[in-house]
Formats: sequence, structure tokens, C-alpha cells
Amino acid sequence: MKRGLSDVVTTVLLLLLTVAAVSLIASFLIPWIKGSLSGSTSCIAYNTYFTFDQSFGYNCYDSAASKYYISVRAEPNSSSAASIQGFDIALLKQGSADVIHVRKEQQGSCTGIGMKNDCASVLKVPEAAELLTYAYSGSAGYESLEIYPVVSGGKVCSQSHSIKLKACTTP
Repeated sequence: MKRGLSDVVTTVLLLLLTVAAVSLIASFLIPWIKGSLSGSTSCIAYNTYFTFDQSFGYNCYDSAASKYYISVRAEPNSSSAASIQGFDIALLKQGSADVIHVRKEQQGSCTGIGMKNDCASVLKVPEAAELLTYAYSGSAGYESLEIYPVVSGGKVCSQSHSIKLKACTTP
């Protein structure tokens, strides 16, 4: 009789131990997985948010001024614009890349990145359907540009657009 009771108690204790272990593991895993999933979808709306615009002949290098002129257009989706904090531009040449960071309310620089007509002013980030042109002082040799949206929290999204650079004809 005692032996049967011991087996029942052992089985119940093992079941309780298993339930407690599963509960403990789930209390850590479920919030971690939920946080990872919400962060992974935050960039979906920005896959094509920024593009390099060719309307005015920019996205080129002016060798006389040692400046790159870069025209960036935001898509006309105004609901996505609220989360945009800025963008990163990768300047690519064979074997290397340099990254320019452009954020809302960032101070422009005439020896770095600035607005085309007022390099020392505060940088603007294009709002929905807006086109802005930037001037970047840098060495020659970059072959192409890539743009990466940056959303709330500083998360850098995947590449939105890329373009080959050319020589400027009339900056």
C-alpha cells in the first residue's frame, strides 16, 4: 500500500515541477519574442520611403567645388512621415564605403553635409513628397550612393534606394 502511494506522490511532484519549469521559461521567452517581433516589423513601411531624385540633374560630383550634390525625395505617404528621424547615406567606392548621417534638427556643415544653398543651416529631412538637395564636401572617387531610412528610436532600416554617381554638369 505504501509503495503505490509513493508512486502517485512522485508522479504528482514531477508534474508540478514540469509545470513550474514551463511557466518559468515562458515568463522569460514570451516577452523576449514579442519584443523581437515588434522591432523586426518597424521598418516595413519604409522599404521605399526615400529615393534619389534625378529631376534637376543632381546626384553627382562637382570636381571644381569638391562637392557631391545629393537630391533626396520622400514618398507621398504622410502617415509614415511621423516616425522618420532622418536617413543614412552610404557613399560607395571600390573596396570601401563612408556613411553620412542626416537627422532632423542636426546642424549642417560646409565641410561635411549641409543643405545645398545654405550649408551651415540646420539640416532638414524631406517630408512626404518633398525633394531636398544636400551638398557634401568629400574626396572624389565615390561611384554610387545608397540611402537607409532611420525611424523612431534610431533604428536604421534596410536600403531604400541606390544610384550611380555621375559628374555634375550644372550644379
